[in-house]
Amino acid sequence: MWKAEAIRNLSAVFSAEKTVVAKDKIPTEKLYARIGELTLENDFLKKKSGLVSISERVKMVDTQNKLSIVKQCRLLEIHRGGLYYIAKQESLENLKIMQLLDQQYLLKSFKYS
Repeated sequence: MWKAEAIRNLSAVFSAEKTVVAKDKIPTEKLYARIGELTLENDFLKKKSGLVSISERVKMVDTQNKLSIVKQCRLLEIHRGGLYYIAKQESLENLKIMQLLDQQYLLKSFKYS
């Protein structure tokens, strides 16, 4: 679109006469108003998303949405790695060892202080 228009008006660039190329009548005021409105909405959502826990924000990501996952994560202020990470459960053996350590510490906590 822009290339075809540039080729059509290329001769005007090198001509002695400076002719003004007619621009399409685009309502720039409406466009700038819409850009401002979208910027305000975007800022509002960014502030509000900070009030929601990370796990809730991860659930908000929609892989079927037209908006890319990268952009969704940036808007929700989360790392993409958090989408794919699955926490590994502690083994029963480790849990028993940690429990024994806690009991030992509580019994003789004066020794360690």
